[in-house]
Amino acid sequence: MSNLGNKLMSGFYSFDEKEGEYLSKLLVQEKGKAAYLDPTCGEGEILMQLKKEIKGASKNAIKLYGCEIDLERSNKAKTLLDSVLYSSIENCVIENNYFSLVFSNPPYDNTIKGIEDRKSERKEFIELRRSTRYVRPNGLLIFVIPGYRFSDRKISKYLSMNFRDAKVLKFSSENYQRFKQCVFIGRKRASASKTLDEHLYNSLQQMSNESYIENNVSTIKEYASNNKRWSIPTVSNNEPRIFYSKIDDKQDYYEAFHKSTGFQQFLNGLKKQDPVFEENPILPISEGMLAMMITTGGVNGILGEGGSLHLLQGQENVEQVTDEEVFYHEKGNKTTKHTTRTKRTVSIKALTPTGDVLKFI
Repeated sequence: MSNLGNKLMSGFYSFDEKEGEYLSKLLVQEKGKAAYLDPTCGEGEILMQLKKEIKGASKNAIKLYGCEIDLERSNKAKTLLDSVLYSSIENCVIENNYFSLVFSNPPYDNTIKGIEDRKSERKEFIELRRSTRYVRPNGLLIFVIPGYRFSDRKISKYLSMNFRDAKVLKFSSENYQRFKQCVFIGRKRASASKTLDEHLYNSLQQMSNESYIENNVSTIKEYASNNKRWSIPTVSNNEPRIFYSKIDDKQDYYEAFHKSTGFQQFLNGLKKQDPVFEENPILPISEGMLAMMITTGGVNGILGEGGSLHLLQGQENVEQVTDEEVFYHEKGNKTTKHTTRTKRTVSIKALTPTGDVLKFI
């Protein structure tokens, strides 16, 4: 099993360009519209290479689709493919039984085990089943995994029951020694009733033995020289009805925000507005108005510039004042009434350029 770093990098290994050249010689596109999918497309290079190099239909009639979990790789893929979902394949919703060709080079690893999970599963088998769903009946699946993994009972049985006209090929000598990768090419069965292809199953079971692969499995290059070809079927419409991610791309929101008039109004409201007075202020200003200006910070600050620069400070003085009022009655007695009120006064000081402190009011 790979280490955690490889897990977080999604176990990504790009398909060798030279092997892609050999692989393209094995494929012929039928005349008409076609759609290719890579569920873990990386930078999108292998799909674009196949589109350019395979023989057959007009290149404009072939549309390329991919999913990629890594942002940098998905951005590069978007420059090559017609549509790329920046998302893990687990969060993609894609039309089943649709694509002419599905190229699957899945991560070579186990799923990350969750707290409540009893066991983890190999990703190869999970992605094999998922990729098969996307292939149209009689369409092609190209499935790339380490050679020995084809001997896994689940994988070998699944391939033997769901595909016909199938073949497993290995990378050329130099690349095989480095990666130990083999490529399965098969045509998805259209019949709902599926029987096991025993010959294919038995040969896949033997691939746990490295010597069997060395002596019995041809390289892609060797097989291409034998003029064997797989035809890739067409689709009625090369734009799938269902192709989206359950997790929205934040970039879509950024674009929508910038186009939104409401968001522009919000941004304009955040800008500092310079006060514009079209009329002269009413004079004289009452103490109450001055007090309000001081408490709101309207007086404190700098006034003027250069040689007429003054530093202003406003202060509100609050005190309790008692008023006395005497009432005289007809019988000669009197009543004194004391009323306490709050008195507010305003003081404004200015520091002049010469250092003098002036007090107003």
